[in-house]
Amino acid sequence: MLDRLLTAPAAPVADHSTIPEAPGIYLFSELDHAIYVGQTRKLRQRLKNHTNPLGKNNQATFAFLVAKGEAEKSGVDVGQFRTKLEADQQFAGHFQAAKLRVSEMDVRFVKLAGPIERSVFEIYASLTLDTLLFNSFETH
Repeated sequence: MLDRLLTAPAAPVADHSTIPEAPGIYLFSELDHAIYVGQTRKLRQRLKNHTNPLGKNNQATFAFLVAKGEAEKSGVDVGQFRTKLEADQQFAGHFQAAKLRVSEMDVRFVKLAGPIERSVFEIYASLTLDTLLFNSFETH
């Protein structure tokens, strides 16, 4: 399954000719380096959410995590609740920049119907590809 994911076509979400509205696993990469693995019941909608410039913290969650890392380096208190952090003017610029960055990343995906298989494979792929900076599996 990991080979299928790694050999799937890679392109920014906007450049994929078709993204199925099916369950599956996706991988965001930057400069051929795996960054984030996710799973969803609806690939097309989830990938659009991740890359929507108007996406909120509960939609563009990967970008939100990227923004938190960058904002923390700038001295922003990222320990606030997500909605409060999203409203913080110091954080807002980081979030917008992260949404743009994520929209430019390559993404590849494979369909995978079973929720248990998706969950196990997401963890396996994250560990194997060392994406744990953003795939911490902490709840929010």
